Amino acid sequence: MVCGRVIGTQSVCAADSGGPLIPKGIQMGVTSASYGKCISGGLPNLFTKVSSYKLWVQRQLFTYGDSFQLVKNRP
Repeated sequence: MVCGRVIGTQSVCAADSGGPLIPKGIQMGVTSASYGKCISGGLPNLFTKVSSYKLWVQRQLFTYGDSFQLVKNRP
């Protein structure tokens, strides 16, 4: 689990589950929970730590990789 918050007034919304946490261009987490409002008031949001599932992701790609599409960075 990773906790984080944005600097400013906009935050994670209730329907953002599954969205990425990407500080400095590296995906660190996947949105797991928020306080239900888009304006957090400084409260942290909860993210699943991606590195904790690295082996599982690699196994899925090895097993089902042909059915996945590669998503490339877009300018």
